[in-house]
Amino acid sequence: MNCNTQFFVGIDIGKNFHVACILTESSGKFIYTPHLTFSSKRSGYDKFSAYLAGHSVTLENSILGLEATGHYWYTLVQKLRNDGFTVIVLNPLQVQSYRNDKIRRIKTDDRDCELIAKVIKIGENITPMKDPDNDLFVLKQLTRFRWDLVRDLSSLKLQTLSVLETTFPEYKEVFKDVFGKTSIELLLDSPLPTDIAALDLEKLTRQLSKTSRKYFGGKTAEAIQTKAADTFGLKLGTDAFSLQIKFLLSQIKQLQEQIDYLEKEIKKLVLKQNTKLLTIPGISYVTCGTILGETVDFRKKNEKDYRSLLAFAGLDVAIRQSGMYVGKDKMSKRGNPYLRLALMQASLSAAHADPGFKKIYEKQKSLGKHYKVALSHVADKLTAVIHAVLRTGNPYIPILKYQKKK
Repeated sequence: MNCNTQFFVGIDIGKNFHVACILTESSGKFIYTPHLTFSSKRSGYDKFSAYLAGHSVTLENSILGLEATGHYWYTLVQKLRNDGFTVIVLNPLQVQSYRNDKIRRIKTDDRDCELIAKVIKIGENITPMKDPDNDLFVLKQLTRFRWDLVRDLSSLKLQTLSVLETTFPEYKEVFKDVFGKTSIELLLDSPLPTDIAALDLEKLTRQLSKTSRKYFGGKTAEAIQTKAADTFGLKLGTDAFSLQIKFLLSQIKQLQEQIDYLEKEIKKLVLKQNTKLLTIPGISYVTCGTILGETVDFRKKNEKDYRSLLAFAGLDVAIRQSGMYVGKDKMSKRGNPYLRLALMQASLSAAHADPGFKKIYEKQKSLGKHYKVALSHVADKLTAVIHAVLRTGNPYIPILKYQKKK
């Protein structure tokens, strides 16, 4: 092997196993080594290191490339860079664009590791992804974890309501917020209507008053006991329902405490960023943290058209078309799901908090549009505002005031 040979190592990242190959060029032709499959553990890395050494690949004569696939690439890149290798981390969309447009005569059965090696060998204007700032990386992890816990919490609440509607359908007539602190403590102590009906009225009154800080009292205690004594709920299988309610509410209580704690930590990290995003109505600390954490690589591109941010979040419009048939415009949902969820929730808040966003929402509703369609128009404008604030670093100017100024 020529000592001046340059090696390009493509690595296809997987959950449990990675696949690598080495590309060299000879007489204008690309030459690949046999592929190596190695595990994502320490033993796999040792196997990969031996593979590189066996083909005379060194720190000085090689460039390694891989796609940022989920979270599976982090540890491998960290180890490779710590060992002194030059590693280029590519956005999967960049690799896909080369598959479709930039590299000619690519066979459909080419392995991704070969394609990645080609991209880092002949790729033009490739901008490798950089390692994220630690605080922003932590923000991304915490906000994603928080959204996942909220989803789990919603699922647990639906399960609880299903059981409660079976055993005590009248319960919500007294406690409209089934998952309020007072309601949860009552059901944890007395999960079935027979349990509530059997409680001493004075004791129940004191319990409700103490838990609710005197918001609920004797009238509520009497009302819930009356409903419990005359409930239309199912009397069969009460032991099972009692356990379900207790276990589900215990999980709900614990999850809510964890979410509250996460939100405090997210707030601290967001405040450290000193961002003007918080000046936008509808942008909470959680939403702000999600935007900052999920758009790190997007912001490095400095895209000037806000619609690129729409597409990045999957809020752009996709048109279904086949032959003469053209379907309705629908949200593409191809982008970042966490960012999309945050923007849609922020749009709902903005439509209530800001006259300008509210005007957009009400205009679409007056045209007979479904509330989700009306909200998508708010999301479009909100994304434009967020994009402008991120690019300029300037605070939000209310839409109506801005339009009047123009």
